[in-house]
Amino acid sequence: EISTWDIEVEASNYKPVLGPYEQDHKIWTITTSQLIELSPEENIQSAIDSLPEEGGVVELKKGTWHLNNSATPIVINKSGITLRGQGKNKTILSLTEHIYHGLIRISVYRDDETFQDWADGEAGKPWNSCGALEPQADELCNISNVVVEDIHIHGFDLQQSGHFDNVAIEGVFFKNSKFSDIWIENIGFGFKLWKSVNSTVQYSLMEQIKVFWDFGPFCGYTLHHNIFRNGGNGYVIKFNGACNHNIFTNNIIEHVTGWALQPYGVSSHNTITNNLIRYPSGFGIWIWGFDNLVKANIIHDCGLDGIRIRDSYAFHDPSKNINNIINNLIYNNEGSGIATQVESTSEYATRTANIINNVIYGNGKDGITCDGLLNGVPVYAYNIKNNIITDNKEYGINYIGGKSINLSYNDVYNNSLGNYNGISPGDRDISADPLFANPKNGDFHLKSEYGRWDSDQEQWVHDSVTSPCIDAGDPEDDYSNEPDYPNGRINLGAYGNTREASLGTSLSTGILKGKVTDEETGLPIEGALIGANSHQTTTNSTGDYILSLPVGNYTVTASKDGYYSSTATAEILANQTTTLNFTLTKDTTPPVISNITVSSITSHSAVISWKTNEPSTSLVKYGTSSGNYPHSQGDTSYTTIHSITLTGLSPNTTYYFVVNSTDKANNSAQSTEHSFKTKELSNIVYVARDGSGDYNCDGKDDQIEINQAIAYINSIGGGTVHLKNGTFVISDSINLSPNLIFEGEGTEKTTIKIEDGSTKENWATIVGNGISSTTIRNLTIDGNKDNCPV
Repeated sequence: EISTWDIEVEASNYKPVLGPYEQDHKIWTITTSQLIELSPEENIQSAIDSLPEEGGVVELKKGTWHLNNSATPIVINKSGITLRGQGKNKTILSLTEHIYHGLIRISVYRDDETFQDWADGEAGKPWNSCGALEPQADELCNISNVVVEDIHIHGFDLQQSGHFDNVAIEGVFFKNSKFSDIWIENIGFGFKLWKSVNSTVQYSLMEQIKVFWDFGPFCGYTLHHNIFRNGGNGYVIKFNGACNHNIFTNNIIEHVTGWALQPYGVSSHNTITNNLIRYPSGFGIWIWGFDNLVKANIIHDCGLDGIRIRDSYAFHDPSKNINNIINNLIYNNEGSGIATQVESTSEYATRTANIINNVIYGNGKDGITCDGLLNGVPVYAYNIKNNIITDNKEYGINYIGGKSINLSYNDVYNNSLGNYNGISPGDRDISADPLFANPKNGDFHLKSEYGRWDSDQEQWVHDSVTSPCIDAGDPEDDYSNEPDYPNGRINLGAYGNTREASLGTSLSTGILKGKVTDEETGLPIEGALIGANSHQTTTNSTGDYILSLPVGNYTVTASKDGYYSSTATAEILANQTTTLNFTLTKDTTPPVISNITVSSITSHSAVISWKTNEPSTSLVKYGTSSGNYPHSQGDTSYTTIHSITLTGLSPNTTYYFVVNSTDKANNSAQSTEHSFKTKELSNIVYVARDGSGDYNCDGKDDQIEINQAIAYINSIGGGTVHLKNGTFVISDSINLSPNLIFEGEGTEKTTIKIEDGSTKENWATIVGNGISSTTIRNLTIDGNKDNCPV
């Protein structure tokens, strides 16, 4: 079979029950079709066009492609195409001017006019809606199995004047495709994907973008483990009308202008879970459609409501007009925590909002605003239970009107204008301090003498008090996920019926004990680490350990520096002791060294990088003749990813080197000899934010690298320090000197910014004999006075 496959491995540590979890992953691409490798500036479109009908892989090497209107869009117009780079920090597609279409286009339509005609479509035509994943939507999508991954897209500007103007990735009529590990920044549109189905966007970073995401109509997308930040223009992520059956999970949206996530129009049947939404200027989530599940999200510090449910259309069948808001943390938003709103529409069918097991705290208006009236006619039914609604600046629950409201088992407490307005307390509602662990720092676990999950320590801790919200929920509700089940009942708040629910009774425990010895000598090993899931201890001087553990099954590992670790399983029974002994074998295997690379070569420095299969030290030995290494540079910390910067090198000189790594058992490995040649002496050096410079900054204390570049220019009698595109954040002065050209790429492209909170009143200091013959040009200086105390 001629085809291309991706093998993807994902790994994560502890997954919190609310908000996103961190996850690492690795992708390997296997193809039995054609593979084309391209070096920077080679023609990407020609390579794609030369692939056979069944597709193949175009792999872009490390480096930068400079692209303009004539070189874009890069069109993928057939199935089975993979366009991949070496990583979103390594392969860069950089625009040199404003473009009037997409940089990458997935479509059979090459010219802009035809592409836009088919994207817009005619209202009522079958291509204008994917509906509910009906067969015609799948049949109309004539491109499939496209993959774009491991690429950095750097735009020219943020301007955009139309739907398909200045777009990073656009597409129409495709399906079953994937966009992975992409960094998109400084462009008008991030993604503009219309009339496409069943595709995935993952592990990508989108920042400094005017409109991050705009779809419609489309169906069946999964967006997970992406970050959207620092940009926006009214909305950040928009699911247009008929954008149905999508999954939006484990994403972060932060510091954006407008509302963060907007399932717009009749965008229904969406699942929105485990996201972190913070600091948008508008709503956190603005829901327009129905049959949406909003669960386990953390939404805070929004400029308007945390969640607003708004509809200007409803189904005639009331059973289709339901939204479920469950297990969310919604706090410190300037508007209400949750609000409903009905716009002008001719459909008076009942809508239902199920608001269950949320924490709604410290919002600037109401905890929940229930405005369920359409032209004065009540149309909303509210089911509100098991919530904690506290410390909001207006009412806890403000019932303006609706068809019905069912309140039960809520804790409504300490809301400034009153706990209820327009409605009386519900069945078994309470009004008491919920005793959150640390609400000022976003920890809304309930305090408990019997046990509370501490997310920072990733273990159970005990408090001196117990929250009245523990075991206070609806006794008919499922709580089988709580760790003290079947005791008690569901907790109130966002952690109810989760594995992080605080305990209302003590858990049954048992004892795990044993001894750790040296396999060769039989002697006890002191200080061996014993880990049993999230519990751990160390052995004493006799090699013994003991752990008190809740009842359950455990994976137990014994480890000690200088030994191979050993793992076994154990079942802990109530009030019983389980014995598990370990013998450890000394580690005699040296590290395996791989992936030796040389990068950032200048006339005076170079970076040597490599990997090892176990934590070990880093040492580079080098010299100017083969086999002779009189110089060395090292780092004694233990790591698997090694990077050593060699400085003080001579220009236009070949250096020979070996790398050496030693593990914690003192086993050493040394590589074969490698070499590189430094650049010729140059009177211009480049400082960059993207790793492409002679000196490279990370957005913190950037004056260090800039001053190093100036010092080098001084050492050769003068020259140019060129700051590439980006914002360089400084905490101290830049040292200007004579015979220096200090320049950027333009006042709209290169900015030097004094860091937040700094008391610096000057961005530069004159050193040496003044700044005669010194030029400063083509950059912007941002004194950042709004965020600095001077």
